[in-house]
Amino acid sequence: MTPEERFTNIERVLERTAEQISKLQVEQAEQSKLQSQQAEQIRNLIANGDKQNEAIRSLIVVSRTVLSSIQEMRAAQEKMIEEARELSKHTDEKLNILIDTVDRIIRQRALLFVQSPCSATRGMRHPQSASQPDHFRVHRPGHARLLGSFDYGAAICE
Repeated sequence: MTPEERFTNIERVLERTAEQISKLQVEQAEQSKLQSQQAEQIRNLIANGDKQNEAIRSLIVVSRTVLSSIQEMRAAQEKMIEEARELSKHTDEKLNILIDTVDRIIRQRALLFVQSPCSATRGMRHPQSASQPDHFRVHRPGHARLLGSFDYGAAICE
C-alpha cells in the first residue's frame, strides 16, 4: 500500500468516525431532551404524590372523626334505649298498680251490689220492654242498662 492509499483509508475512517460522532451527538441530544422530560414528569409525580399523601392524611383525620362521632352516637343511643326501658318498666308498674286498683274497686262495688242491691233495680223490668232478657234491668226509669257484661259480672248502683 502506498502512502497515498494509506492516507485515503485514514481519511475515510476519520470521515466515518466523524459521521458516527455527529449521529451520537444527535442521539445524545435527543436522550438529554427525553431525560429532562422524564425528570419533569418525575417532579410532577412527586408533587402529585405529595398532594395525594396530604389528601390521604386528611381523609384519615376525617374518618377518625366520623368513627368517634359514630361511637358517641351509639353510646348516646344505648343510653336512651336504657332510659326508655326504665321508663317503660315504671310505666308498666304504674299501669299494673292502676289495673289492680280498678279491679279491687270494681270487685268491692260488685260485692256491695250483690250483698245489698239498689232497691230501684232489684228485679224490675222496664215496663215498655217486658220481653227484654234478664241481663237488661232498669237503672233509672226510662233507661235500660246492660248488667253482667262486665268481667266482674256486676253493675254499679248510683
